[in-house]
Amino acid sequence: MENAVSYLTILLNDLEQAKNSLSTYNNTILILKANYAQDIDPSQEENFYKRLTKKMNDSEKNQLATTISYFRAYATRAYIGYKSIETKLKDSEKKKQIEETYKIIKTTVMPDYDTAEAFVQALNDIFVIEINVQALINTAQKSNDLSRLSSTPTLT
Repeated sequence: MENAVSYLTILLNDLEQAKNSLSTYNNTILILKANYAQDIDPSQEENFYKRLTKKMNDSEKNQLATTISYFRAYATRAYIGYKSIETKLKDSEKKKQIEETYKIIKTTVMPDYDTAEAFVQALNDIFVIEINVQALINTAQKSNDLSRLSSTPTLT
């Protein structure tokens, strides 16, 4: 049981880090849009990222690449953890969404923010729905309490 709790703790941490990285990605894109939106025609939103990267300086490109790299790293870690327990999960629509969005994230240099957000949201939804985190916490606490009760008292 302890290994399962540890595994899920790591998986949930990776998901939290993916959410944090997604937030940083969003902030970075918003700052860049604020700096360059006047130079890019909003009616051509599908080419926005391509046009944006042509206007950015090297420092901004490096910052964006680093942000995407962190997001992709944690998204990959969370996806691999998800794949390990996927057969135990029920929601097939969320599973489909996770698969479709992850394919884009892992193969696109600069994935669209909405796609990245949909991936993280679907993973988060499936874990909140499927994993009874409170039951895991209660079980871990009971195990911890039992181990303390059964330990040999120290003599002083």
